[in-house]
Amino acid sequence: MLNTGRSLLLWLALLTVFVTGVQAAEKNQQPFIISIYTGATEQQNQLLKLIYSELFAGLGIEIKLRAIPMKRASAESAEGIIDGEAVRVASYSESHPNLRLVNVPVVQVTFVTFGDRQTDFGLKDGWDSLFVSDFRIGYRRGIVYSEQRLKSHVPGERLDESKTAVQGIKKMLHGRTDLFVYTLDMLTAKDDVMNNIKVVSVLDEVPLFLHVHKKHASLIPQLEHALIKMKKRGRLTEICAAVYPDNTAKHCEIKGTFSSLMW
Repeated sequence: MLNTGRSLLLWLALLTVFVTGVQAAEKNQQPFIISIYTGATEQQNQLLKLIYSELFAGLGIEIKLRAIPMKRASAESAEGIIDGEAVRVASYSESHPNLRLVNVPVVQVTFVTFGDRQTDFGLKDGWDSLFVSDFRIGYRRGIVYSEQRLKSHVPGERLDESKTAVQGIKKMLHGRTDLFVYTLDMLTAKDDVMNNIKVVSVLDEVPLFLHVHKKHASLIPQLEHALIKMKKRGRLTEICAAVYPDNTAKHCEIKGTFSSLMW
């Protein structure tokens, strides 16, 4: 009877180890979830999906891109609900301590001011000319870099936020603001309002980086090494050219300060 009891205990112990191992294996097989912001174009999404899929595949990791509003993405990445954020400025992790920077820029984005095509605004390139002006300025909520810069240098009564870029452009064309700050890729938006606007000034070229939750910090050296290798052999440019076959010179061949991929 004693031997039978010992055998049963041993069997239960082995079963527990087996079940735990299976659960751990299933957990490890869960895709690595990376957020992208909801305002991205179809081609921007495709570019990031191809780059990150190949990057993580080299480490034997499956990824899943999920379009999430940027404020919510910050909250979910901080809690570890999602595993990373696809495109954030380098300083993002300084204000989000649970995130870690993968310190190789993936793409870069150009911030500009848009205005009515018929108006002469007299702005110079760079942020300073905008800051000292008297113009009413619109911006898209959730784009942390531009939102923080504007709020730090422009009185609140001169600022107006919008949920989407198109909404911000429409407000401007209806006279609620004078200028709208957003990224240059807005010019590719398929909306009739784009026929009535122009780029007034170029504000900044900003590199964008992958950030991962701190629980994945051990992956960072491998991710950085793999990204550098992809860049050196021209793989990022090849992917970009496949996504933008009609605009390769604009998006993929510009030798920007930080990245040759204009997102």
